[in-house]
Amino acid sequence: MSTQQTVLGEACPPYPQPRPRLPTNFPTVLKEFTREVLRAQPHDILEWSAEYFKQLALLSDPSCRVQQAKTPQSDLNYAKAHATSPVATPVKEENGKGREEEEEEEVLTEEVLLLALASLDESHKGVISIQELRGVLSEHFKLSPVQYLFLITALPTTVTHQDDIIEYETFVKQCAFLLPFLQHIEQDFDSVVHQNPDVEIHGMNREDLEREFSNYFFELDKECKGVISWGEYCDAILDAPIPLTGRDVQIITLECKRYRSDYGEEVAYTEEIQHLFERLILSFYLNEFISKVIEGG
Repeated sequence: MSTQQTVLGEACPPYPQPRPRLPTNFPTVLKEFTREVLRAQPHDILEWSAEYFKQLALLSDPSCRVQQAKTPQSDLNYAKAHATSPVATPVKEENGKGREEEEEEEVLTEEVLLLALASLDESHKGVISIQELRGVLSEHFKLSPVQYLFLITALPTTVTHQDDIIEYETFVKQCAFLLPFLQHIEQDFDSVVHQNPDVEIHGMNREDLEREFSNYFFELDKECKGVISWGEYCDAILDAPIPLTGRDVQIITLECKRYRSDYGEEVAYTEEIQHLFERLILSFYLNEFISKVIEGG
């Protein structure tokens, strides 16, 4: 019996360990810490860091404030000058920043985002999944779903749709200037899709567009199952019956819902067709916005 138990024990895979997650406010804390390091240029970074976080905790945690009476006045002055956080001393965001401030914010954004994404790269291959990237940008940088699509389609980074992976170091370098911009603007991208129900895209209204793609996918679905593989869907979008822009293709594939089956990942194309019109309208407006605001067109 013991032998059998040993064999079974060896055959059973270990329980999957939960992936550690960064605390929600970690990027903010790290960003402010990096900002103060750049300003202070300390000779002894370890001693300076220890004092920084000690004073930050003192100002941020009510349970620590009883010790203020024992804290030298010089330490309190230091904390007030250097311990910036959402709890202690919020950073005031203003319009019309100088280029030096913008460059500083870009550096901070790049460092914080790179660290957050690298923490997900357990294999150290320099790539993560699109889903992981989306989670970080949503949870830690508070981007809306449409802002995320704007960011990832505004950059020249090549996304491998079939594999759903992205080289995050390249992505971070490219988006460092754009991410702070997105966080500060108040553009309501979500509303533009529903502004005009009679609008046409690529010279077609909703009904014509859905009919065109329905006929197209029915021809590809030889077995009439209502689903095709994820790879077939990506290829079909690239060879669509109407000329699609690169941003059109990216948004359609990034937003596609997939189902796992015995045959791999599949797409219920009849469901996706119902969303194509809104996605193409959104792509058009994002393109207009990038042309006018980002590129100065």
